[in-house]
Amino acid sequence: MIESIEKIKKKQKTIESTSQNFSLLNSSFQSLQQQLPVIPIPTLEGLLMIRVDEIIFIEAEGNYSNINMKNPQEKYFVSKSLKEIEALLSGRGFIRTHNSYIVNPIYIKKYIKGAGGYLVLMNGQTVDVSRANKERVIDALGG
Repeated sequence: MIESIEKIKKKQKTIESTSQNFSLLNSSFQSLQQQLPVIPIPTLEGLLMIRVDEIIFIEAEGNYSNINMKNPQEKYFVSKSLKEIEALLSGRGFIRTHNSYIVNPIYIKKYIKGAGGYLVLMNGQTVDVSRANKERVIDALGG
């Protein structure tokens, strides 16, 4: 009976050790993923690797998203929700300004006050800021 208890304790330690190793590996993978300059976006042909620093903003369109790039000829309509893309961009400084928008702050020209207000981007386009996200946007912009 004592041998059985010892075997169980040994297995528990092995399981705990394996679990800790998995957590470390997962953490390292997520950290590495945030350092990569691209995000993978699935398309009909395969995966499209999009440079994060060239994304100006992403606009929701139902369960799809429009990714607006620095180059006006590049615009991607993808079958990922804004929430899914937000998860891919986690830790990269992007700002959720509204239920329909995520913005790369390096392309923000100015913030215009209002109920929620809106952002004017470097390319001249405007993006709404919801009342709920107004404070977060102002804080992210250093205001």
